[in-house]
Amino acid sequence: MSDVLLPLAAETHAVVICNAIPGSCILSASFLRMYAAKRATWGEKNPFCILSVTNDLDAIYTNPSLDSYWREVSRKSRSWMLREARINQVLTTDEYNGKPLPVRSFDLDQNATNLIIVDNINEKKGCLDGKPFDRFMNELVRYLSSRLPSLAIKTGFTMKYPISFKAGSCLAPAADAAQAGTPTLLLDVRERPQLSPTLDRAQLIAEAKQKFEQHCDQYLEGGVVDAFDVGSFAYFHDVLTGDGSSLTTETSSRGGTLHGKRRKSLPLHLAIMHASSDNDRNDAKDAALTGVMPRANTRQINDTVDFVVDRYFRDAWSLLDEEQQAEGIDYATLFQKRIFALRTYGRVLLTSENMYHVNLIDIEGSAKLVNKLVRLDRLPKENPLEGLLLLRS
Repeated sequence: MSDVLLPLAAETHAVVICNAIPGSCILSASFLRMYAAKRATWGEKNPFCILSVTNDLDAIYTNPSLDSYWREVSRKSRSWMLREARINQVLTTDEYNGKPLPVRSFDLDQNATNLIIVDNINEKKGCLDGKPFDRFMNELVRYLSSRLPSLAIKTGFTMKYPISFKAGSCLAPAADAAQAGTPTLLLDVRERPQLSPTLDRAQLIAEAKQKFEQHCDQYLEGGVVDAFDVGSFAYFHDVLTGDGSSLTTETSSRGGTLHGKRRKSLPLHLAIMHASSDNDRNDAKDAALTGVMPRANTRQINDTVDFVVDRYFRDAWSLLDEEQQAEGIDYATLFQKRIFALRTYGRVLLTSENMYHVNLIDIEGSAKLVNKLVRLDRLPKENPLEGLLLLRS
């Protein structure tokens, strides 16, 4: 945040959209903490705008402290005060089925400079409804990204909701951003094992899966699950498109240029061979000619996503108590809708040309990649297959 994103935001006069509740987003909390620490750098006039947004009032209303920051903010908002009674009524009857609100410590971020807060109340149904907020955020991001260079960033843990329920805490917004054309960067915060050098993609994937199984087993021995699924997808995106090393930054989901290693120029016929979608049978020959491992095909991507998702839910199932492990129901049945949703979002992301990854061990590579992603020009790094065929004609 301090070394890469804050300087970039200042240089580009960015609009930064964060979560307004620190307990809900470690990225937003980290960015705002570093912004507060370096605010004096820019004096009275901040060169970029930060919008902190939330619709999660049922989280902050579980904080009963009279000294909480959200109460201070609410008292300064006439609109909020006029809705106070209605909010309490809906929260009590809808979200918690008439039971007292649980006591938690969620609060608004005191480092936030601009707050957009939505109460989620559907007046016709008298219940909470997050769909209008989701539509608002999607259109806000779509509007800004259609006019300005943009970047979406996600890391850590996501909620595993069924596909019919979208929320900012699940993987759906990242998949939506990538499909809308916004470069979407997944951050991996784990130290990953070194993989054997190879130009065989299938061999690299198999070794990465084996070591990932060992990694997950270590967590299970401690009685927990490695819940950072975003980091797992970032890591396997590197395995599917790059070299699987945390110390190199792959610049494109289509494979190709590696940080510190440039693909050599190719004769036209070899470039066409490398870009062809039916190139599977020539993978070994192509790798030998170009010196670059061919990217994973669709089948390999889908199989890898299924592997990561199944391992996560299988581990989660193994930690349930005996009463929750109902007789005759396995993890695939119990979590069926959640598995389908996570597989879908994972496949969308890992097959998207707008998906990028970085491991925070490689700070230098991270800075270079982020700066490339927000450049004004969106020219492709290389000619696509159609362009190569046109050149040959």
